Amino acid sequence: MHLNVGDRVRFGPPGKPKAEGKVVRVSGSKARIKQLQEAHGQPTGTEWNVPMTPEYVEITARNIYGTPSPKSARKSTLPKPKRTSRPPPPRSTPSRAAPATGPGRAPPSGDLLSHRETIDFAHELLRQWSIPNYKVVFSNKFTRRMGQCDFRHREIAYSAPLWPLATAEQRRQTTIHEVAHAVTKDRHGDVAPHGKEWKAQMVAMGASPSRTHKVNRDSVKRSRADTIGMTCCDGTPFRITLKKAHAFLSRGVRCKACRRPPAFATTADRTTYEAWVRGGLNIRPNSCRCGTHSLECGLVSR
Repeated sequence: MHLNVGDRVRFGPPGKPKAEGKVVRVSGSKARIKQLQEAHGQPTGTEWNVPMTPEYVEITARNIYGTPSPKSARKSTLPKPKRTSRPPPPRSTPSRAAPATGPGRAPPSGDLLSHRETIDFAHELLRQWSIPNYKVVFSNKFTRRMGQCDFRHREIAYSAPLWPLATAEQRRQTTIHEVAHAVTKDRHGDVAPHGKEWKAQMVAMGASPSRTHKVNRDSVKRSRADTIGMTCCDGTPFRITLKKAHAFLSRGVRCKACRRPPAFATTADRTTYEAWVRGGLNIRPNSCRCGTHSLECGLVSR
């Protein structure tokens, strides 16, 4: 079976209901298909790696122009569409690197020490840039990051443990940082999280486009239970999540300073990690271990 980018298909594993989708990429014997409806336990827009076989894919509508080829490939032999007597005016597509346009700089704010003051300031920025239906909250789970913008649930969350440790300028910078993510997503769609569009948006709002914060978080302990201790270099233990420890060990990551892989801090940490691996890596519902939503991996929770 051969598929072209842009083909409309119905796809799904053998013996299961098929879902509507659109081919977005073709590579070898597999195709990358984007869901056009909620199915397979995943929301609309989820992309899957699907084998190009009749058991997995049924073509419903062909893209007559075929898969786009690289510049080095020979020109397509498909006939060009006939031009009308009066060609339509050219569409002006804005450049992705174009500066952000909008209401302008963020208004003055206080020290933003209280949660209510911060939430009100964030909502004021969202109204200023016409971004609707966003919820602003504080979370006790964030002990390393100052904030997070969740596009799927349209929620902006700030770190309750780190907030009083930051300066007034750092709190203002973080508040604008997360709101800028929401504005960039609404204006430009799926772009790089800290790319040119986001940096231009930060500048337009009167803030520095920095990605990281410099808040001293040594006094804040992790509140998560799925952490273990590991050591490296001078032997000082540090706490990381089981998921991150598994990534270090499975990929053979080495320390940049001593060029050695990190080791478990105690025997109990090793035992906790091995028990977690034997238990199936705590796979989330409606996901698979391969991490690519592949229909043929056999590990998708239906």
